[in-house]
Amino acid sequence: MLQHQVHGLVKGAPFPPATGKLAPPGQNASREEREGLRLRYFVGVYGQAPPLVIFGPEDNLSNGPVPYGAPTHKDMLYQMTPQEFRSPPADLGALVRWLMERANKK
Repeated sequence: MLQHQVHGLVKGAPFPPATGKLAPPGQNASREEREGLRLRYFVGVYGQAPPLVIFGPEDNLSNGPVPYGAPTHKDMLYQMTPQEFRSPPADLGALVRWLMERANKK
């Protein structure tokens, strides 16, 4: 909540919409208006906006999943398949060992 009367508004009321008008640089953008007991102060503030960086160097847009994006097919299968029915990865070392033993027997 607002602590004081600002722009002649009642305590707790929203600020009026910005007009979007700026004074040219070099002119004093401060002014004061008085209507009875209603005081209005307008102050122009000048500054340089920080650079807008949408995609930084840590964002990998060419490869990899999008952070907080939709789940991949693999993620969905992992979530929907119970642990008992998930197969372990194939042991290629055992397969090569079996093929070598079979080739040595012949």
